[in-house]
Amino acid sequence: MPPIRSPRNERVRRVRKLQERRGRRREGRFLLEGPKVLREALARSPDLIEEVLYREQPTYAEEVREALSAARAAGVACHPVEARLYEELCPSESPQPLLGVAFVRWSDLGALCGSPAPVARAVVACAGVQDPGNLGTILRTAHFFGFAGAATLPGTHDPFSPKVVRSSAGALLDLPPARAEGPEALFAAADAAALTPVALVAHGGAPLDAVELPLRSLFLLGSEGQGLDEAVGRRAGLRVRIAPGRSGAESLNVAVAFAVAAHAWQSRWRT
Repeated sequence: MPPIRSPRNERVRRVRKLQERRGRRREGRFLLEGPKVLREALARSPDLIEEVLYREQPTYAEEVREALSAARAAGVACHPVEARLYEELCPSESPQPLLGVAFVRWSDLGALCGSPAPVARAVVACAGVQDPGNLGTILRTAHFFGFAGAATLPGTHDPFSPKVVRSSAGALLDLPPARAEGPEALFAAADAAALTPVALVAHGGAPLDAVELPLRSLFLLGSEGQGLDEAVGRRAGLRVRIAPGRSGAESLNVAVAFAVAAHAWQSRWRT
């Protein structure tokens, strides 16, 4: 198959669109970069990947050949792209040799929160998390600590952006986030599932090590600068903070703070 060389090629133009939130929303697709994440996606759900673009070069590493072979075996079309044009297409500073176009799939909010059974369940809701690295780390942390998943509210960074996809380290594939259209939709689903909203705050809450986190918890995370919006925070059944050590530092990064709280919940209810 001859490589794609024109920047006006329809596939090239679409990949450019998918680097922007508006394009992902309009197309219902997002980008997966690199052989490892592509193979993971194919192993989980072969029909998740629509097509693959790869950099034209004389030879390929074994992991690249294996990823292309797996994609073709799944019936996914793979298109070579002239090297310089491919470098321009990749969203990362250190381009990977493969770029997959994947379908956006959201989890159902009600299913994510679950049924009100008296068993341990935890969900994290991001209400205004702006930094893609933080959001990806939150998704990865939720997956690591056995959370049912994550929900995003308006004002949160797009979880399908390239930087979030990379920093989530595959968690986005295992736990696709749910989209809450607003606080009322989120709390209605939480109430139906008997999840207690737990606001993670920098000031004014009870020290984390002094409270027992609920068996069924909905952790609420706000923006990096302003914290939780009042419309979200006032619905919390519990407000907790992480008490600082002796360093005098005022607060933790939101993703790190969530990791501490998630570990505390897991230690109490998953052991």
